[in-house]
Amino acid sequence: MNVNRLIQVRDGNTLRALREFLAAWWRHFGLDALLVPVEQQNSATVASLIIEDPAELATVNPFAPIMLSNAAAAIGDYAQRYRGRRVAAMLRPCELRTLMELRERQRLPAEADTVITLGVDCLATFPEDEYAKRVQAHGVEAVTREALTYAAEGGFSPPKFRTACQICAWPA
Repeated sequence: MNVNRLIQVRDGNTLRALREFLAAWWRHFGLDALLVPVEQQNSATVASLIIEDPAELATVNPFAPIMLSNAAAAIGDYAQRYRGRRVAAMLRPCELRTLMELRERQRLPAEADTVITLGVDCLATFPEDEYAKRVQAHGVEAVTREALTYAAEGGFSPPKFRTACQICAWPA
């Protein structure tokens, strides 16, 4: 079943609105775990990790313009690790397409069909070195805020994006 929702953003804080939505959604569905892009404490990057405590939603950041790996590749192991439990994964459009391709090719265990998938529109991503340079100069929060601010206007210079993001025809 495909359900689309727009989340109302107050005070221009998109990340806070998403985190509040996820916290309410977690409680409503009684999740045990969520595979989601998370800001790393000891480094200036964001990576897809499994969180088991809703308090960790405060570090969720799917809007940071970085993607170190395609999280769809981890869904099979994730589903088997949490077999019989209520789990979800937040994926970008390219990761959702990868997940569908893995399903079509039957490269996922049956348990993968029990993972609830949440898709989030993609604002494009930078190569790791470009992202690191921007974060070092301005911080993760500022880089994320810039991505969100200029997303509708195409404010970033596309040649700075990863090649895959430059040619992506379906960022939503």
